[in-house]
Amino acid sequence: MNMNKRVALFNSPWIKEKKDVAEEDNIHLRLGIASMAAYLQKFCIEVMVVNSDEKIQREKLHAFSPHFAGLPAYTFEIYDTARTAEVIKSVLPQTKIIVGGPHPSALPRETLEEFSVFDFVVTGEGEVTLKEIVEGNKELEKIEGLAYRKNGQINVNFSQNQIYSLDTIPPPAWDLYDLEKYRYICTGRRKRFRFRKKATLLYLPIESMRGCPYHCIFCFRINDRQVRFKSVSRVIDELKRGISEFGVNKFYFIDPTFGINKKLTIELCENIINSGINKSISWEVSSRVDVMDEELLALMKEAGCDTIGFGIESGDNNVLRKNGKNITCEKIKDTIKLCNKVGMTVGTSFILGHPFETKETIEKTIKFAKRLPVATTNFAIMVPFPGTQIRNMARDRVGGLRILTDKWDAYGKQIGMTLDLEQIPQKDLMRYQTRAYWEFYLAPKRWKYLISHLTLDRIIYSLKRIAGLILK
Repeated sequence: MNMNKRVALFNSPWIKEKKDVAEEDNIHLRLGIASMAAYLQKFCIEVMVVNSDEKIQREKLHAFSPHFAGLPAYTFEIYDTARTAEVIKSVLPQTKIIVGGPHPSALPRETLEEFSVFDFVVTGEGEVTLKEIVEGNKELEKIEGLAYRKNGQINVNFSQNQIYSLDTIPPPAWDLYDLEKYRYICTGRRKRFRFRKKATLLYLPIESMRGCPYHCIFCFRINDRQVRFKSVSRVIDELKRGISEFGVNKFYFIDPTFGINKKLTIELCENIINSGINKSISWEVSSRVDVMDEELLALMKEAGCDTIGFGIESGDNNVLRKNGKNITCEKIKDTIKLCNKVGMTVGTSFILGHPFETKETIEKTIKFAKRLPVATTNFAIMVPFPGTQIRNMARDRVGGLRILTDKWDAYGKQIGMTLDLEQIPQKDLMRYQTRAYWEFYLAPKRWKYLISHLTLDRIIYSLKRIAGLILK
């Protein structure tokens, strides 16, 4: 190892003061951090991965004494990331803080302006940019995907470092993690009060592709629209490694749209079956209803895929067309029927508060969601995330949208604090959301799932939410 270059990478911020308890009541492994750790090690840079125990990790961090600390940040956790960076600086004043992830990628200049504790912002894909910062062999002006301060000015290099051959990235450095801390991820909760036995699955993320070619107006694409794939042999190797080295028994593919390349997906499934991997693990994916067909679903099921999630977003065809989703309610029903036919568990997600949304279209969405033969669903309230077309529309009051706040810790999909419509006030969106959840999960066929996923935090949150809506 090159002892002159040491980097501490944080799986998540230490300090957590999130408001979105309903959505963010869990810890999860971030594959991007594990990938960057492995990439740095490839160039003989010593890496430490920091989990979430502040007291213990502060001591380890001081002993490791990194030259750089890398922190991730979704929009709703950017304040947590900044607070964590301040703790790092208090322990190690000379350590340079690098922040990446969706929020700083969308707002690199603004992030450095707002948070003086950050020294660098890495935008988009992080492996190459992070390595070049740490090595220090390039002038800052020549490092792609970097925002930095120089002579009192903030500079942003907008061009991106993208890795076009994903096989050149080493396998994620899961060996640097205490994976036992993440054995409860499959329940969606931390180890705390719940109405079920402790989970025992180690639920590991894996990717077979990067990039998304679609044009949904509410989505920020950190890896842009250029789709790149890992080879099938490389994905198979990562699956085998997870099983043999880490005892993984369930994987989830973080691909934006699994199955978008049908030929490669068929080859992958056939290799999983032929190698016998499907006998020892299961896996799940997210995709689109217009990507899946019966042939592909049946093969995925045989290969061990037991769960699939679809972003449905609305139960109204006009809303689906205007928000860039470009699917239809009929296609949604047909594809979910095929999933049930092959024996897959289906999860769906919806958004309330689309541009031009009306109370009538929300009523259609709730009714549509309740009738779909699926196990789970998620009802989010539209969030004007930085870097999205929705944010631009809301700033211009297009479609009745209006931004209510730029307090970033309010930017959770479940709490509904960031946006409303002229025709549907915020409190009404929240009431629709609460009603949608109750009507969906109080159906007798879904009681088992509801009970198994209740936590004390979620019960308290729900009661406060209902009481707050009643008093408004």
